[in-house]
Amino acid sequence: MAKYRTITVDTTVDVDVDLDDFDDDDLIEEIESRGYTVKDEDEDDLRLDNYQIDILIKYIGDQKIGSDLWKISEKLYENRG
Repeated sequence: MAKYRTITVDTTVDVDVDLDDFDDDDLIEEIESRGYTVKDEDEDDLRLDNYQIDILIKYIGDQKIGSDLWKISEKLYENRG
């Protein structure tokens, strides 16, 4: 009857990966699975920056609390970065 020995070996391997080896759709799927949004270069950025938000808030002005414009103004304040 043969005797067997178990040997455990830990090793580190460095692997060079070229991103050009991956398909764009696969990369997009992976990034979106992590909660990010991928946009085409040609897409306009629909997000407002703080300067644009301030302009809108000034344009809306003081409104009656609870009115639609007041609610919009509050949402704009909340979305300032």
